[in-house]
Amino acid sequence: MSGTTKQNPNRQSGTVGPVASATKDSGNPTKTTNPSSGVGAEWINTTTGQIFICINATTDANEWIGQTNTNIGSFGLFGGGQSGGAGTQVNTIDYITIPTTGNATDFGDLTNNQTPAGTSNGINDRAVWGGGHDGSGYVDTIQYNTISIPGNGTDFGNLQQARGGGIAGCSNGSNERGIFAGGHNNDDEIDYITISTPGNGTDFGDLTQGRYGVCGADNGTNERGVFAGGWNGNKLDTIDYITINSAGNAIDFGNLLASGFAAASCSNNTNDRAVFAGLNPDGTYLNTIQYITITSTGNATDFGDLSGGRAYLTGLSNGTGERGCWGGGTDTSAAKLNTIEYITISTPGNTTDFGDLTQARASAGGASNGAS
Repeated sequence: MSGTTKQNPNRQSGTVGPVASATKDSGNPTKTTNPSSGVGAEWINTTTGQIFICINATTDANEWIGQTNTNIGSFGLFGGGQSGGAGTQVNTIDYITIPTTGNATDFGDLTNNQTPAGTSNGINDRAVWGGGHDGSGYVDTIQYNTISIPGNGTDFGNLQQARGGGIAGCSNGSNERGIFAGGHNNDDEIDYITISTPGNGTDFGDLTQGRYGVCGADNGTNERGVFAGGWNGNKLDTIDYITINSAGNAIDFGNLLASGFAAASCSNNTNDRAVFAGLNPDGTYLNTIQYITITSTGNATDFGDLSGGRAYLTGLSNGTGERGCWGGGTDTSAAKLNTIEYITISTPGNTTDFGDLTQARASAGGASNGAS
């Protein structure tokens, strides 16, 4: 009847056996953090104090849940934006907890690219912001943040050339390739970066048409990126696609329901649906939401409606968690908005109120650590 409880689980006496110690690290665990003790392994972030538990131990595809169920796969960032007319850029980064409705909270600041495109490596927890405008001109700046740790943007490198005016971003999630496409000067250029490794953008190929005011989405590790709408002297209904891990020119995918620019997009990543909200066809902004199946070329289908007509808004999601959010934007009266709305990506329908940004603004970048 002696011995430790761990050694003698059916005995009625003895001492409690030792509990495996937690891993302590200054960062968060990621998808590729493979715990030797499997499910139940504990991880402590010594910077934030957050505690994580492994809930799925699959080699290089592990799932960790934070003590508040927010840090891995649940943070969404809205980076920068424009608060008024030309030259009124803001550098604020806000964050939301995507599964939980409520107002955004201040996260930190960008440096000089206040209307960037945003993308991320998903559950690997890095947001990158490319291009934009600093209030006096377009920039080639790329910055990054750790999504689960509030703070200011850090220099990453530079795009091949300065551009903004509705540059699009997407990525293949935890496969670590980020894409920036289109932008000011009707640019058809596509750059790529390795999200985990700071450095400059590299030529990927070209869009089917040079344009700005284009939006981007992807199906994560399934490796397809899509780019929709835009303006090149004419309003466009074009949707292009690329294979993210294979450099080359974009290919025609299909068409939006209407021609226009300055829509915003999100997706449920490997669940394969991209959703586009809002549009500027002629200065009268639309409340339309439309969707495509990313792996199947074809035209967009009606999804539902925003609460009002708008453009220049920002989209993000928690990926396979199925919640898409749109924040900010401009309405037809040219007023900047602080509204955040959400949908369930797998279920067509109208948006529901989520909360508010810390300040009204349009043309921000969006990124999240949603699972792919």
